[in-house]
Amino acid sequence: MEGKKGLFKFIADLLFVPKCAGCGERMLPNEKGCLCGLCAVVYDSERNKECAKCGKTFPHCSCSTENLQKAKIEVLSKLTVYRPHSNDFVINQMIFKLKKTSEYNLVEFLSHELASSIENVIQPTEDFIVTYAPRSEKAMQKYGYDHMEFVSRRTAKLLGLKWAKLLKRHSNVEQKTLSYTERLKNIALSFDNPKNVDIKGKHIILMDDIVTSGATLCAGARKLRKNGAKSVVCAVIAISRSTYIKYRIRKKLYKNY
Repeated sequence: MEGKKGLFKFIADLLFVPKCAGCGERMLPNEKGCLCGLCAVVYDSERNKECAKCGKTFPHCSCSTENLQKAKIEVLSKLTVYRPHSNDFVINQMIFKLKKTSEYNLVEFLSHELASSIENVIQPTEDFIVTYAPRSEKAMQKYGYDHMEFVSRRTAKLLGLKWAKLLKRHSNVEQKTLSYTERLKNIALSFDNPKNVDIKGKHIILMDDIVTSGATLCAGARKLRKNGAKSVVCAVIAISRSTYIKYRIRKKLYKNY
């Protein structure tokens, strides 16, 4: 199966010249993955910034947010910082593209990055099950797929863990347009457990693309624990800049970032 995927990708690259997920420019023949050489350097620089709370680089940081801690989520794995409404940051462009396409190179790149980050902050065992926060029905109707389903499924495989779709979303209103209080009222998640998956006593890795207020992850974690999960840790591609700034303010390290 992997061989067939590789052959398909090779043929697709010949027919359709890959474009960088960061800047949108055509990739050079010697450039691999989803980023051109320059964007790869920029991404590494963004990713290797230190968390103002624990001092570790983001892929090694497990710091949770205040809202997540209230929902008993003590571990939050993340890759870097996301700046809303900014089109000139590599990670922003990667997330925008991920939401609009199911490009193999991008899913593969982010899945490997997330798997490595998760391994840095926890020791996943067979007691862990990977799942994801589902996309809104409106977005599903528009794009026809859930980007985090692809990423979480691939991440689980890289970690050697079981994957399952455990949550179902009912609201059509996108969270990004709402305040935290409104998000808590809007988010409507139900437990959607496959018949062959028993989560009782298991640890869950709940994945999402961005954590801003954390309302979706909090609601998901509560549903999972209510249905028997022993604990829930979260893994995201990026943490919002506003949350990062709160870390800095608490340590009186706030600067222009």
